[in-house]
Amino acid sequence: MSTGEPEHNDPNTTVLFGQVRQATASHKVDLEHRLLRNRHFNGPHNVLYLGDLAAAVLAHLPHAETPVVDEIPGFNEQRWSISTQSGDLKVSIRSFPYWGWGLMTSGYLNMIRLEGPRAMKNRLALDVANALGRRPWEWVRPTKAERTMQGWLPEVNVKTNETAWKGLMEAGRADLLEHIHRHRDRWGALQPFVDGDDQEALAVNIDDDLHAAQSALAEDRTAAVERALARVEANMMLLDPQTAPDRSPSDEGALTELTLTHDPSSVTSVDYAAILEEA
Repeated sequence: MSTGEPEHNDPNTTVLFGQVRQATASHKVDLEHRLLRNRHFNGPHNVLYLGDLAAAVLAHLPHAETPVVDEIPGFNEQRWSISTQSGDLKVSIRSFPYWGWGLMTSGYLNMIRLEGPRAMKNRLALDVANALGRRPWEWVRPTKAERTMQGWLPEVNVKTNETAWKGLMEAGRADLLEHIHRHRDRWGALQPFVDGDDQEALAVNIDDDLHAAQSALAEDRTAAVERALARVEANMMLLDPQTAPDRSPSDEGALTELTLTHDPSSVTSVDYAAILEEA
């Protein structure tokens, strides 16, 4: 039996289902504006049990709009839906019980609908799973979860949902690895221009930070990868004859093709407390 309107297939859209493990009355619905507010909101409101999975999703959306509450929780406070946008990525999260008549937090799941650039979806899935410290596709009651998922998307089952999560996460790792390789290639082109003890010290730092980025990626510590690459970028700018202060390029044509490959807009700085307080 369907649990609502089915999700339509769209190559630009990815739907993930995930198990909720913990949920508290940490948020409220601003009934006047239908917006998600933090627990300190004093206007007319309903309580909304956001849950650990949805909280992790919102915390890893850079510069996201304040979530709109599309379905306001009623008697069952964990049946709700919210939507927001982060740049080109549209995100909606629907929460509902799938086992135990909604009496236990572990009987809830979230359906997460992602519409937008593949790279943004890849990174979000990787960050969310890493932040949770568990596998969101693992169920307390797999059979009942599958039955509920198929009420929304008949072609989805426990295995295909797991594959979807893992596919995005693996692609997210590949995206970060590509960033590391681009920095490493640019560093290789800059090395002939290193001259003097001060620059040798910067060169050592660059090598150390490239290694740190690679090690952090192996542990899915995405924020640590970006911090290491940011340091690499800063040090390379000091060594590059085209960007370093008080330096003239010995061969201006040698670095014509070198460009900065690190896009600051792609960096996600995560501050859970701030995100959850300002939601």
